Amino acid sequence: MNNGEALMHDSPGALTQYQPEAVELSVDEIVRKVEKVREVAARVMKEDIHFGTIPGTQKPTLYKPGAEILGLTFMMSPKYEGERNPIDLASGHREYIIRCDMYHKVTGRFLGSGVGSCSTMESKYRFRQGPVEPTGKQVPSEYWDYRKSDPKKAQELIGGKGFSTKKIDGKWQICRAGEVVENPNISDTYNTVLKIGAKRAYIDATLKATAASEVYTQDQEDILENDEVLHGSGTVEGNDHPAGKPPIQQPQRKSGTQTPTNGNVISEPRRKRLYAISKTAGYTDEQFKAVISACGYSSSTEVLTKHYDTICEFIEGTPVEQVSATLDALAKWCKEN
Repeated sequence: MNNGEALMHDSPGALTQYQPEAVELSVDEIVRKVEKVREVAARVMKEDIHFGTIPGTQKPTLYKPGAEILGLTFMMSPKYEGERNPIDLASGHREYIIRCDMYHKVTGRFLGSGVGSCSTMESKYRFRQGPVEPTGKQVPSEYWDYRKSDPKKAQELIGGKGFSTKKIDGKWQICRAGEVVENPNISDTYNTVLKIGAKRAYIDATLKATAASEVYTQDQEDILENDEVLHGSGTVEGNDHPAGKPPIQQPQRKSGTQTPTNGNVISEPRRKRLYAISKTAGYTDEQFKAVISACGYSSSTEVLTKHYDTICEFIEGTPVEQVSATLDALAKWCKEN
């Protein structure tokens, strides 16, 4: 087609003549865009806040705060489809398939799209893990040496998948994971599943619109969490610790609260990310503590993984001036789950 030949478009205001600069980027523009992504990754992105490194993966996993940084950099505005059309599955389960289209905030130009889905059939929503069963065997000292540097080796030292560690009567023991059971309150996860589907679509769209897949991947943390629910691997009840050092026992809850008897406590990187999300949302330290307290925790070091996503979503979706008025609803949900 020659430059003077007309193009047919259905959209209002579309081009009526072939213009190379409107349908393709120059090599210089591509180079600038790629270099911008690399520069932002190097100078702005912080590990465990904007991205995280999942053991066994080749590239860092992009988190939502990191995707938002890229969105700000390239002035992108998301538009979602699919949130009003859940797919009904058996036994009260449902799935959301969300599409996220990215547009330039100033020009309105379409930049790219991504898709994401989330279902209550995913392990971390469908199942709940029962109490662990102590084996009476002491955790080998080598386990702590490999816990961070080589998680796979550390897991093998305590028996492989299906085994975890727990401090009982002041001593670290190897425990068998409790059997998983169906979540009896699956409808309580509907909102979370919707938000996670939208988050996955947003990150996918960001990676595609900015060509950032060279630097980041996505969803690896979700794969890891689902595996932990099914196999009960790793440490439980806040036993994560720096590599090479035995973990320090987590603080006990204040009087009037109960120490969790099962479930995994979020890792230190997730605690840092949770706090970072609160700062990004404009929360004061007092408001952040009030949210944690409303969920029955005296410290973020006690937050269970089953509550983590909901707390993140509450902070991201609740304006600072409405925190006090909405804490009761959050407290009720955490108490029932």
